[in-house]
Amino acid sequence: MNLPKTKGIEIVFKKLPQGSCPLFFPVIVKDREFYYQMFKDRDITLFKYWQHFHEAVPWDEFPEAVFLKKHVLGLPIHQDINFNHLDKILDVLIASNGLNTE
Repeated sequence: MNLPKTKGIEIVFKKLPQGSCPLFFPVIVKDREFYYQMFKDRDITLFKYWQHFHEAVPWDEFPEAVFLKKHVLGLPIHQDINFNHLDKILDVLIASNGLNTE
């Protein structure tokens, strides 16, 4: 998938090792709930990485992990995704461009 330059969305991995086959394409977004809901409203389910904060972890000692937990979303790219699905995902990304630029 060739992602358009979209304000507020950053690609996590620019290149994957040969032979890798991920189920999701992780991106960093400013407001994960905004994008999650925007896709959900269009019947596209995204994967929220690390949704919950376990109480046994001293989260204040791991600000990078907290940032990722709050900002990483996984776009679906698994084997059941076809070109129509990809077009729909791209349409939502293009529609979101500039909407959430807080």
